[in-house]
Amino acid sequence: MEEQLKFWNRPSDEEIQKTLEGLGITKDTTVVLYGTTAATTAAARAGLIMKYAGVEDIRLVNGGKTLWALEGREWDTEIHQPEAAEFRAEVPQNPDVIYDYEEELAAVNNENAVIASIRSWEEYLGNISGYTYIGEAGDIAKSRFGYAGSDPYSMEDFRNVDNTMFNYEMMEDRWERWGITPDKEVVFHCGTGWRASETYFYAQAMGWENIHVYDGGWYEWHKQPESPVKEKGLPEDAPEQKPEEFFVVKKK
Repeated sequence: MEEQLKFWNRPSDEEIQKTLEGLGITKDTTVVLYGTTAATTAAARAGLIMKYAGVEDIRLVNGGKTLWALEGREWDTEIHQPEAAEFRAEVPQNPDVIYDYEEELAAVNNENAVIASIRSWEEYLGNISGYTYIGEAGDIAKSRFGYAGSDPYSMEDFRNVDNTMFNYEMMEDRWERWGITPDKEVVFHCGTGWRASETYFYAQAMGWENIHVYDGGWYEWHKQPESPVKEKGLPEDAPEQKPEEFFVVKKK
């Protein structure tokens, strides 16, 4: 079980530092991350680890390779080998960016914290686990629906058709309905931390400060004995009976 709990969590601090240094990344390096539509969550996950480590300037390309291709931009086809460098700081510099199990448990028991579930509607309701390697369906206690996409590998609730970031005011409005607001300690989670990493950067772009990602997600939570879990289905105070899709025309 001890080994299973490590499967999807971040590597050790020593391994993270070694990898960054091998890529020539120091704490002062400007790192620009991007991916295809499917790999945008992976780019965000890498960015989160770098933020945790202490890289001070991290950028995500809005739209990634998807928008780049749509705009007909040129591609670089050369192979670039990085030169190793010293990170020049102890890893991690920002440990509170990522929460581990005990910190997530403390947040669940904190009235001033909100547990933001960045999962599909069916995962949130507890109808499916969403993963072949997660046997039990369900979600973390006190979870509030934070939107994601139609399945565990999609994030269309946060992206336009060209893979750019969704309108932030509408994004914030959807979160507010579920009590996910910047005046609280907000902890994002998903199945294994990739989708939650993407929303971390959206919240950061909107100026939210007290934000975190629970690294283990539902995968670790459901494997830990006696973890408090959310009742299946919608909570009694749910503001929506189904997730909002795309644009909504509000009646005057």
